[in-house]
Amino acid sequence: MELRQYFENGNIAFYGHRGALPDFARKPRAGRMRVYRVPREKVGEDSALRIDTLGEVREEHADVYFLDRSAVKVLFVDFPPSARYVLVRMVPRFSWIIGVPGLIRRALIGLVRIEGVIDLPSEGKTQQWLVLKHQLRQSLHTRMSLSESVGIERFLAHIRAEKIRYVVLRFYEKLPQLFRDGGDLDILVADEDEVRLKEYLQSHPGSIGIDVWTPSRSSHNSITYYPPPLARKIIESAVDGPACSRIPSPREAFLSLAYHALYHKGFFAGVPSEKFPNEVNPHPQNDYAACISRLATENGIDVAITMEALDEYLHSEGWRPKLDTLAKIAPRNAWVWKYFFASAPVNEVGLGVIILKQKALQSGLAEDIMTAVTSHAGFTLIRKKIFNEEEVAYVREHLRGGVWNDTNNVRDYLPAIALVVLDTTVARAALLNIMHASPDARIRSLKRELRTSFDTDKVSLIHATDNTHEAWEYVQWCFPKETDDVRAEIERVRSAIQLTFFEKAVLRLTFLPRQFVFNITRFRQKVRGRLIRFLMT
Repeated sequence: MELRQYFENGNIAFYGHRGALPDFARKPRAGRMRVYRVPREKVGEDSALRIDTLGEVREEHADVYFLDRSAVKVLFVDFPPSARYVLVRMVPRFSWIIGVPGLIRRALIGLVRIEGVIDLPSEGKTQQWLVLKHQLRQSLHTRMSLSESVGIERFLAHIRAEKIRYVVLRFYEKLPQLFRDGGDLDILVADEDEVRLKEYLQSHPGSIGIDVWTPSRSSHNSITYYPPPLARKIIESAVDGPACSRIPSPREAFLSLAYHALYHKGFFAGVPSEKFPNEVNPHPQNDYAACISRLATENGIDVAITMEALDEYLHSEGWRPKLDTLAKIAPRNAWVWKYFFASAPVNEVGLGVIILKQKALQSGLAEDIMTAVTSHAGFTLIRKKIFNEEEVAYVREHLRGGVWNDTNNVRDYLPAIALVVLDTTVARAALLNIMHASPDARIRSLKRELRTSFDTDKVSLIHATDNTHEAWEYVQWCFPKETDDVRAEIERVRSAIQLTFFEKAVLRLTFLPRQFVFNITRFRQKVRGRLIRFLMT
C-alpha cells in the first residue's frame, strides 16, 4: 500500500503537531486517527491525547506517524516499530539536531529509506513533511489490523470455525467490544496456525489493531514474546471467553499479565515500584495494577502488587525470564535494566559456559573447537556434556529466549554440547578482589576467536555466556544434577592457585587497564541512560 492509500485507509498518529492538521486528516476516512500532545505540552480543547514520555510512541499501533516539534527526538532513540511511514515536519527546530543522527544511522543500516519531501495542503496553506519509509523486517510483522466491516465478533467466529488454536491474551472482558476506546487485541496463536490467521487478517485490513504473537517466532526485540514452554502452556490451558473467544485459564491469565507488565512494559505499565517509585508512569494506557490485583484475588494469590514483589512471585512459579533473556530485554525496559543489571554486584571468577550447536557436532568440528578451547591460554575445561534429544529440547526452550537460529535449517543450530570452562587468569585476579567485567572480558574474546576460526555461515556454531553470573544459570539448566560437583571442582581449582608477590604485582598491572575501561563503560552507560531519559521526557 502506498502512502496516499494509507492516508485514506490506514491508521494515522500525530505527535507534537499544533494548529491545523493536513486536509486529508479532517475528512471522513476508513482508518483510525489519533492526535497526541507530547510531554510538557498541555492538552488543549481539541480532544488531543497526552503522553508522559516520548517512549510511549512505540506503544501506538499506526501505519503512518507524523512527528513535529519535540517528537522529532524519537528518531534519535526509538523509531516506531509498526510504522510503514514516518513523516517529519520540515520546520527548523532544535529537536532536529537531536533526531538527525538517529535518522542517519537508521538510513545507513537500511532500516529507513528517505523518500523525499511531500507537500500537504492544510486550510489553504501548505505543510512540508519529510517522508521516511520503514524497511520492515520479518521480526516486526506482528502488528496487523482488522477491517471494521468484519468486526471482532465475526473475526472470532471465523477463527473458531477454522479450529485455529489461539488465546486473546488480556483485556478480553468486554469482547466483542475492545477494552478501551482505540485499544487493540493481543493474540497468541499456535505456531502451526500462524499463517492461516495472518492470511485472514491480511485479506481484511482496517482500523482495528491486532498484535499476533507465536510461541516460537523471535518477534519481540529478537526474542520470543513469552518463553516457548510458557506460551504453549497458555494456549493449551485456554478456556472459553466472551464472544466465543478463547482466553487464558484464570491462573495463566494472572501470570501472563504480570509477565507482560513487568518484562514487556516495565515502568510504562504504571505498576508501583518499591525501588524506583519516581520512574513509574503515572498515566498508563491501561490500569495494569488494578487488573493484576483483581486476577490475584480471583486466584487466591497473596502477593503485593509491586513490580519487585510480582517478579519474585513469577520467579517462584518459573515465569521469570532467564538472565540471558533479561539481558536482551534490558535495553528497551528501564526497570529490567535498573533492577537486574545496573546495580547488580559483580562477582566475576572467570566461569563460562560454551554451547556448541548440532552442525558442529555433525560435521566433526566439535572436537576441534574443544581442542581450541583447552589450548587457549588460561582456560580449563571443567565439565562437558553431549545433550540427548530430551535435553536438546529442554535447553533450547529455556535459554536464549527460545531463539537459537535465524535460518530455516532449524536443526543445524540447536544446542548439542555444553562446555563449562574456567578462565584461571581471571580466577587468579578474583583472588585479589580485582574486578574483571569489562567489555573485553576474556570469555568474550575467546568466543570471538572461535567464531572467526570455525564459523562459515551467517549463523554461528558457537554460543557462550558473557560473565560468571550468567554462566551459573546455564550450569543449572545444562547440568541440573551436577551443579554442586561443578561448584566443588571450581573451588578446588581456585584453592590450588598460589600467587607469589611478583605474580600479584603482574596481575594488578595487567588488569588495571581493564578496570579503567570497565569503570569508563559504566560511566558512559549511566550518562547515556540519563541523556535518553532527559530527551524522551
